[in-house]
Amino acid sequence: MKKSKIDTLYETPNLIKKIILYAKYELRMSLWRFLDLTDCTKSKFTNSFLLDKNFQEQWAENGFLHLKGFFSTEYVDYINSSISKTRKNLEKSRKEKNLLCGRIANIHATNRDILKFLNDPNLKEIQKQLLSGDPILWGSLTFNVGSQQLAHADAPWFYVEPYGSMIGIWIALEDIQPEAGPLFYIPKSHLDQLKVKDVLDKNVQLKEKVDNFRLLNVSASSRRYWDLSKSVGDVYSKEWESLDGAVTVCPKKGDVFIWHQWLVHGGSPIVDKSLTRKSIVSHWVSGACSAFDQHNFFLNYDRLNSEFKQNLTIKNSRLGKFLRQYRTQVLSWD
Repeated sequence: MKKSKIDTLYETPNLIKKIILYAKYELRMSLWRFLDLTDCTKSKFTNSFLLDKNFQEQWAENGFLHLKGFFSTEYVDYINSSISKTRKNLEKSRKEKNLLCGRIANIHATNRDILKFLNDPNLKEIQKQLLSGDPILWGSLTFNVGSQQLAHADAPWFYVEPYGSMIGIWIALEDIQPEAGPLFYIPKSHLDQLKVKDVLDKNVQLKEKVDNFRLLNVSASSRRYWDLSKSVGDVYSKEWESLDGAVTVCPKKGDVFIWHQWLVHGGSPIVDKSLTRKSIVSHWVSGACSAFDQHNFFLNYDRLNSEFKQNLTIKNSRLGKFLRQYRTQVLSWD
């Protein structure tokens, strides 16, 4: 039987492997809690950074912040070396090898250097002001090459309320070249949130199926409703493809680019296949928000309440709070 796209991206462990992964994760977290108590050092190479006093107004108007030269090149070199070691170890356990183009999912769950990097104290102070609360690390993706991802907003896939309770942070791990498939965004797109109802009004047959589901008044998290939610997600995502006015960004090594949960963005096509685009993306939510999965976003839109909320497992550490992600893996990617 032909593998689905999801099956090719991920290698799903069996029950015994899942138990072993979970046990290893909990042991690792116990060790890290001990290291938190004994580690009194801060990041040696974090640059002192002065933020524009009008950054809140800029954020509200533009939906992004570009923090130039936030991390020193020395610190980024250290992080790149740490990532390389983790990537080699992860590839040993994969059936499919030579995944240098593959992105690493949740490297921070295995690599404490990266967890410290993402929880930089200066960066967290900015996050607290943007999120109006303590930031919680939802997940991370580490890239060797450009994603070439189509225009999209993160909100449906990391859906939280109230509005503005999630941000994405993109850190350049090298100077990004224009031919390497740089990041792009649609200016001010966060001000015009795409509504599921408006998309379904253009798709009568799909709307009828969704309306029949909504009569059940149940959560869409059950696997039996995933195909329907994917159908809605596919037509919803196509709406972003018609947007124009994209602006590309070619950050320098150590730059940080932060975007609003509803800012439409993506990865430009790679012109020169020999070029890398080393970067790490992390997604953060406010500790005061309510989270819902993508299936409920697409099928139970406009009526999300406590009945449909996700019960997320949040871990605490001296570095910060993070969602439990007990598996790190290299994803096979074209």
